[in-house]
Amino acid sequence: MCGSRTRTWALVTDGLRARILRGLEAGTISHRAPTELIARTRAQHLWAVLSETPGPGGRARAGNAPQTSVRATGPLLRDLHDFARDIAADLDRHRHAGDFRRLAVFAPAQTLAILHQEMPRLLTAAVFLEREVDLISLGETGLRRSVIAEVRKSDRERPC
Repeated sequence: MCGSRTRTWALVTDGLRARILRGLEAGTISHRAPTELIARTRAQHLWAVLSETPGPGGRARAGNAPQTSVRATGPLLRDLHDFARDIAADLDRHRHAGDFRRLAVFAPAQTLAILHQEMPRLLTAAVFLEREVDLISLGETGLRRSVIAEVRKSDRERPC
């Protein structure tokens, strides 16, 4: 299986928050470093606008649970691009340092499109799996299980 020989990381993002999972390959989970890195956009007006958007029941959502399916335009779209660029730059530094060789990306459609525009070419080349899904709100264990299952499925479908 590809993952057992290659350092694999995953980016899970909704455009406002990003969770980077490390040590996805069997037997290489580091006990000295966290297996999950978390980042959150600094664009406070983006958070404010998205958290005030009515949710499924027509009521405003809590500030820590933004409605990320809103189509961003103008300044909000620029904030999403800035965040994607920052995350891509961090990941590219780790790729360049040899911390990972393969990257799986899980994000809603609009966020994936923005990531495609902001990722450097060599980071894009490291992406072996991409899923149009919002997993950001899953708990740590559920997220890790979901991502590992998708990575293993991809490895079975496309052997090294």
